[in-house]
Amino acid sequence: MINKKQQNLLELISEPRLTYYEKYLNCKTGAEKLSAYFAYQELSSYFLPIIQLIEISMRNALDRELIQLYGPDWYLFIPQSDTSKKLVRQATSTLPQNASRNDVISRLTLGFWVYMLDADYRNTSLDCYIWSPDIQSNVFPYAYSPLNPKLKMSVKAIFDNFQRVLDLRNRLFHHEPIWKAHHCNSHQKAINNILKNYTFLKNVLKWLSQENYDLSSDTFQDKYLKRACRIKNLEKRMSKLMAYFDEDSTPSNTE
Repeated sequence: MINKKQQNLLELISEPRLTYYEKYLNCKTGAEKLSAYFAYQELSSYFLPIIQLIEISMRNALDRELIQLYGPDWYLFIPQSDTSKKLVRQATSTLPQNASRNDVISRLTLGFWVYMLDADYRNTSLDCYIWSPDIQSNVFPYAYSPLNPKLKMSVKAIFDNFQRVLDLRNRLFHHEPIWKAHHCNSHQKAINNILKNYTFLKNVLKWLSQENYDLSSDTFQDKYLKRACRIKNLEKRMSKLMAYFDEDSTPSNTE
């Protein structure tokens, strides 16, 4: 039976968003779905610092190189695609006339920076070509091929990986499950997917900055996430949440 507390939360979060927990993790009751939703949202919160470090590291490194190539206002004429130009307009349109270029740069989204890795910017025959070997080494000093650690990863491969970063970032910021994947049909598999995604982001961060990679490890972020992702700890957290959602025994009028 669904009580008022559960009914209110189910309506606020929405049933379609919670169907993932029934479809993939076999959560049947309202309390089970709510408990799983909040428990996994807590695990997702561990991703925010590393996503921020990736975005800031890439933005600052690429901006520094583009200033050297094209000057401080490079963002006014280098972006090629309609989407990139639109993102620049959005970043500048809400700023006062006396806003600094740093205000503009800080407002450009992660998607803007990711698509600065796209094909046009790798094409040596175009005026917007930016990815010379030197610039690649300066922006991604530790991006080596997983097949041969002595070879630099291609910018195309970096771009493909950053599209996955962008997808994870968007799923996090839109409160969508980051554990969801094909054949995920248990809490253990969901946890494994979370840890796999976190390891992937850590590797991407290392491509940009060894120092920031070390920082993310030294702050015990890895340790806390791995502890929270132990199946017994997840089940314990969900049990506490279940007890909370079951506290109000007043039946909902909808059932």
